[in-house]
Amino acid sequence: MYDINDKNSAVREIQTYLNTVSRAAGRDPCVVPDGIYDEKTRECVRSFQRQNGLDESGTVDYNTFELLYREYLLALEITDNCLFLSPDKLDGGIIKEGEKNELVLIIKLLLNTIRAEYTDLPEFEDSVVYDTGASNAVKYIQQIYSLPANGIIDKKTLNAIISDYNKFKNLDT
Repeated sequence: MYDINDKNSAVREIQTYLNTVSRAAGRDPCVVPDGIYDEKTRECVRSFQRQNGLDESGTVDYNTFELLYREYLLALEITDNCLFLSPDKLDGGIIKEGEKNELVLIIKLLLNTIRAEYTDLPEFEDSVVYDTGASNAVKYIQQIYSLPANGIIDKKTLNAIISDYNKFKNLDT
């Protein structure tokens, strides 16, 4: 939870609710949860208000928040808590072998989860370094999805990995 004076956290939470509701309805997320209440966020709120018969002010008043929160809780049930990792997290739109960042570790954890389904998935070390082993595992996934098997993680490749993760994450339970 956040302090009532921490407006960035409150805005980020609202943006997350809006994105989850959008995804559950089969739409792309309307705003990046960055904690900034800018024109893009305002338009996303207006769109939500319009779709739900509320006054289109672009401001999250009590009625808007109450309905948004209820819709968010329903959306969580619909999406079955699927992972939503924004490709916007990719610096420069791609990750290449040799790069180091926390997103690499997250992608490796996703790949380890789907390894149960793809037993031939190449081995790699768990670290923040996008090494040759991880690149080979990504090439394997790219081949399955008929993507260019170059080991470079771009938006399409990341979406393929996330899609498989969401498909296979509960198979071993």
